Amino acid sequence: MTEIPAPLLDLCNEQIVHELHASHLYLSMAAYLNERGLYGCAEFMREQSEEEREHAMKFYDHLVDRDARVDIGALADTPSEWDSVQGVFREAYQHEQTVTDQIERIYDQAEEEGDRPLANMLDWFVDEQVEEERTFRRILGLFKFIDDDPAGLLEIDERLAERGEA
Repeated sequence: MTEIPAPLLDLCNEQIVHELHASHLYLSMAAYLNERGLYGCAEFMREQSEEEREHAMKFYDHLVDRDARVDIGALADTPSEWDSVQGVFREAYQHEQTVTDQIERIYDQAEEEGDRPLANMLDWFVDEQVEEERTFRRILGLFKFIDDDPAGLLEIDERLAERGEA
């Protein structure tokens, strides 16, 4: 198997950091939601946090399997306060859109470099990002209907507690 070109390797290492940052961000969101008694929303975000760590590990494992250098940089600070519960989900959705852009950039570079093993691994991430964006977009859609109604917020919390698609 060919060596991963340096610019592509750098992008993969950066993505490990991005995925770990997302894990921390979602865990911070879970704590914020838990403090407000929205235990279903908090559990949903905690699970999202775990998924993001798994995503980082997919990149890590891919690099290790190819005897490539793994260089995990520092994580950015994560916020611990938001303007509202809807603001939490809005930021999460925007974050997923950013991750989609990052994955697409790596995918484009992998194709340009002819790195089929990496491109094949990234196929999974492309599909995952479609799912992640859809999930958060649907949750945000529910907020349009509740218009700051506490009963509506509790309904969203119950739906997320069941982890059923919103």
